[in-house]
Amino acid sequence: MIYDSGFVIVEERSAFLEQICLKVKMSMNATHERFVCPDEFNAVDTCSWQFITTTGELSVMAINVFFGNAVVILAVTTFKKLQRLGSNLFILSLAVKDLLLAILILPFAITNQVLGYWMFGPAFCELWLLLDITICTALILLLCAMSVDRYIAICHPSHYLPRFVAT
Repeated sequence: MIYDSGFVIVEERSAFLEQICLKVKMSMNATHERFVCPDEFNAVDTCSWQFITTTGELSVMAINVFFGNAVVILAVTTFKKLQRLGSNLFILSLAVKDLLLAILILPFAITNQVLGYWMFGPAFCELWLLLDITICTALILLLCAMSVDRYIAICHPSHYLPRFVAT
């Protein structure tokens, strides 16, 4: 086995990504030759009310995620008072990660969900899954850091202010 910095096994990481892509392929009920295009029996009726409402709802949610996080980023970067507290920098980082999720992950996930098959090819499937896992893991770690920050601010306020407030 080959170790990467003593923490993650490289062979298991690539095998993990291959298993996820294989599960995506199997969930689409497609063979490798028909990976890009569905057959006639799995074709989605794009004129049905279910297709239109699902596409509309998911698209509105993705647009709201994009613009909502863009407004948060704009507010924190524009107003100097919002940049003084360290907790607002956590909020900024969370908004940046959510914006990346809205740009790099959601459009392809919506397409996959609505059409019922992955139409972007196996190589992009692996890249998309890698980005999805990386961004979501970063979000989880950021939320953990934010909870530690709030714990210190609440339980030890005298120690918190000199360390985490920029002047």
